[in-house]
Amino acid sequence: MQASSFTSFVKEELTTKPYDPARRLAMMAGFIKNNGRFSWTKQSAKLTLTTTYSKIANFMYATSVELFGRKPHFEYKTASRFSKRRIYEIVFDEGVDQILERIHLDFASSSKDYLNQFSTPDLVAGYMSGLFLASGSVNHPQSSHYHLEVSSEDEDWLHGVLRLLKRVKNLTVDFRIAPRKNKWILYVKKSDQIADFLIFLGATESTLEYENVRVARDFSNSENRLQICENANMRKTIEAAQRQIEDIRLIDKVVGLHHLDHPKLVTLARLRLEHDSSSLDELSTLMKQAFPTAVSKSNLNHLFRSLHQLANKLRGKPHA
Repeated sequence: MQASSFTSFVKEELTTKPYDPARRLAMMAGFIKNNGRFSWTKQSAKLTLTTTYSKIANFMYATSVELFGRKPHFEYKTASRFSKRRIYEIVFDEGVDQILERIHLDFASSSKDYLNQFSTPDLVAGYMSGLFLASGSVNHPQSSHYHLEVSSEDEDWLHGVLRLLKRVKNLTVDFRIAPRKNKWILYVKKSDQIADFLIFLGATESTLEYENVRVARDFSNSENRLQICENANMRKTIEAAQRQIEDIRLIDKVVGLHHLDHPKLVTLARLRLEHDSSSLDELSTLMKQAFPTAVSKSNLNHLFRSLHQLANKLRGKPHA
């Protein structure tokens, strides 16, 4: 499922839930505010709602009949000459004033007055669902970054929506507002907050899908990070072992390992030559077989430093 199809998945779920009339009215209000296009003739006003989703178009039609007693008509057109995507237009030729009055959308009022009608968390959730159906999108959790947004040309109104969301108790979603081309977006980028917001909207099936994919992806990333760390540690072990072997071979050639003044140095040097990629833990275990007391990793590091200092003296680098 790609990012665009996940947005479709969420939107289609939001249009199939059994809502009470108040919730459906709030959804209609959000959709009309963020999507409605108005025109006027001498006789009456005309309201056109636009979507590329057939289920949203059907939802808006059914809601209009149920709440307003109005039967809008459909118009269709193609998105562009090179696209087969159909654009659905739900057109109200009459009763527009009554519809606007029902959703309290008075263009002479401030956004604050208009938004105050959504006074409960359920109504706010309905209103935000309508906004999301109109202009929302959410990236699929498999993508490289998490992102959910709704867009609008009205910055002041989006700030009002942000204040409305902040009044909802137990909804801790850190929405931000930013410009994008000739619009503004209200967005959130934290994956757990996106999941919380989808639950708030009522998109429970979408949230389960989102969380399942997100957890699987994050687990896979964790495994990859662990593998990367293991590879890096192995590389460091091999590189350190190669430097130690170079030191030991030089000492053996010039001085002879049997002339070293400490039995642990001799044993460690020979073990390193025999086990050229073993870790310090593995060498510590091997050293236990030769000495009655345990030889710690710290002790091994000290012994290797002594060998390195001796090798540098032989190279003419007494202070290296």
